[in-house]
Amino acid sequence: MKHIIKSHLAEISAWGLIASGVLLRVRQFLSFRSLWLDEAMLALNIVERDFIGLLKPLDYNQGAPVGFLLAEKLIITIFGKGDIQLRLIPLLAGCASLILLYLIGKQVLNPPGLITALALLAISPTLVYYSSEVKQYSSDVFSILVLFWFALDVFRTGKLGFQKIVILSVAGVFGLFFSHPTLFVLAAIGTIMFMDIVLKRDRTGLISTITIGLIWLLGFGLLYVVSLRNLTGNSYLINYWQDSFSVNLLDALRNLFRDSAGFKVFLSELLIMAIIGIIALFKKNWKISGFIVLVFVFSFLASRLREYPFAGRMMLFSVPLLVIMLAAAVDWIWYIQLRPRYIFILSATILAGLMLYAPLTVSINRFVSPTYIENIRPVMTSMKTKYEPGDMVYVFAFALPAYRYYAPLYGLPLDNIVTGENHNPKKIISEISPLMGHNRVWLIFSHVNKNSLSKKGGILSYLDNNGSRKLRDIDQGTGSNTGVYLYLYDLK
Repeated sequence: MKHIIKSHLAEISAWGLIASGVLLRVRQFLSFRSLWLDEAMLALNIVERDFIGLLKPLDYNQGAPVGFLLAEKLIITIFGKGDIQLRLIPLLAGCASLILLYLIGKQVLNPPGLITALALLAISPTLVYYSSEVKQYSSDVFSILVLFWFALDVFRTGKLGFQKIVILSVAGVFGLFFSHPTLFVLAAIGTIMFMDIVLKRDRTGLISTITIGLIWLLGFGLLYVVSLRNLTGNSYLINYWQDSFSVNLLDALRNLFRDSAGFKVFLSELLIMAIIGIIALFKKNWKISGFIVLVFVFSFLASRLREYPFAGRMMLFSVPLLVIMLAAAVDWIWYIQLRPRYIFILSATILAGLMLYAPLTVSINRFVSPTYIENIRPVMTSMKTKYEPGDMVYVFAFALPAYRYYAPLYGLPLDNIVTGENHNPKKIISEISPLMGHNRVWLIFSHVNKNSLSKKGGILSYLDNNGSRKLRDIDQGTGSNTGVYLYLYDLK
């Protein structure tokens, strides 16, 4: 009877955590924040191109899985263009990932670990945020969990029937087209399956595994021809992620907890907990723990080969695996069979609480005040109400993607505007100089620190010395580090 009650309470707690995670994601989604620079650059590709056009190299040095791009295009074709439509797939993927972790956790973890894993995933600030970002990272998490779920039965039973062969083959190919890091997951699954077959000397299983592997390779080959070959040679992206290719393994792993998973404290301690967790999983099922380790191994090797960044949002897909490792450590401590047992139960509870504290604090704060990055929509509204025919408009280089996306929605001009191409203040001034002589000149800046605009000898100093600001209340910065700023000057 006690076991039934505990199991029932665990189920209620699990679904309560799933509901809480969904609520956090929907809250951020319904904040209706503007698209910021990175989102706007990808959104313009989706909105302005047809389906075939999305198979070609993207503008603005963007890269995204073709399946994700085509799905986004299908959504806006059916439901119309808009921020909400573009963010619908990331939201659904983020919410579904919670359910998938629950299904996986029930088979991998005991109730204390399952509750810990779900709590960590539900409140993860990075996962909550990227569930309402027009990017593929939330879909990466979903895709990886789908494949883990399908492979889990094979890891646990060691059997590969015809149905499982079909499911793994199809899911693997679809995963490749919807998520770039799927490649590392498939490599890990394939390696574990092959090792298991070799240990068992199972010839039938070997043929089945080779068949699945060949289908995955064919899918990857097609994907490479269609999309990946354009990304691997992109010098801008390689330079952008340069630092992530040379970080040593320990620092890289600690950075995963900080930048990808959203933990801000106890990074070394969390890494130790994760190692304890992977050892605990190994004792239960070496194939599950081996799979998790190999995903990180293949990802890190790709980083060393300068093919994939082992950092930040690019490793967001690994967060559920980190969470499972930490939860397995909590499980292990909880069930240590020494007297008095309450000491270990209390210790496991305290450790879980310490892990949850920092991300929970961030997520609660963001629930009260959702994250806004470069919120250009209020600026566009202000400009629309005061814009007059004949006004001149200068748009800073980093503000251009968002301006191009929103201008048609606000009836603002796209033609006859001066578009910035430089980021150096002196060169920006040279771009603005031709606008001298006009008595109404709008200037839009974003993805820039306000202090760099207003410092002595800066852009605003130049404008103030050569004209007068007509609407001082239009300045609508959205943060101390970056924001969106709109000015109207008389430069006549």
